[in-house]
Amino acid sequence: MYSKGSKDPRAMRRVRIKNRVYRGMSREQAEAAEQAREIATHCACCGSVSPRSVKGWHADHDHETGRFRAIVCHPCNAYIGVVETHGAMVRRYLEDRT
Repeated sequence: MYSKGSKDPRAMRRVRIKNRVYRGMSREQAEAAEQAREIATHCACCGSVSPRSVKGWHADHDHETGRFRAIVCHPCNAYIGVVETHGAMVRRYLEDRT
């Protein structure tokens, strides 16, 4: 069983899959995302060879459909989330001040 401080890779993998399913991915998509995460060599967005996070690579996914898109580093995952959620607002802000 997984506990908060557990380092068992199999338990941690199960938890990551469970969390992705909870967030809207199908079980198959969650498995594919985890498999891609395990073999990732670079960020699909910026090309970094480092995940730049102690938690490792992130599985980017569409929050509306749950569809897995790609493996990305931590900063790109955060940027993608902001752009996806607030992109129109930021564009309006920039247009109004240009």
